[in-house]
Amino acid sequence: MSVFHVVCFDLRDDELNANRVAELRDIALSTIPGLVELRLGKNDPKMYFGKAERGQGYTHALVSRHTTAKGLGVYMAHPDHIAMAKEIMKAQNRKPLALDFRDFRAKSKM
Repeated sequence: MSVFHVVCFDLRDDELNANRVAELRDIALSTIPGLVELRLGKNDPKMYFGKAERGQGYTHALVSRHTTAKGLGVYMAHPDHIAMAKEIMKAQNRKPLALDFRDFRAKSKM
């Protein structure tokens, strides 16, 4: 069962080097064992008509998927993850919010 890592950031766009972060993301995806998927993007308050703003000031989010909890631990300590995190943190306004979870397993179909 996959393990997920979600981080919400409050970042200054004018100080975020998105191209460099994308390069570091691609490196992390190719070098970190157990890392299956890694996404980072900006909140879009106008993504669809009627969207309520619930971001509480967070501007960007990162979502990663890992094969196991051990794999998430490897990711957290890996130098390529740390390099990407440091690049992102250069533009932060406040500490990020982070959660780690496993998807609920459905016990019965509705």
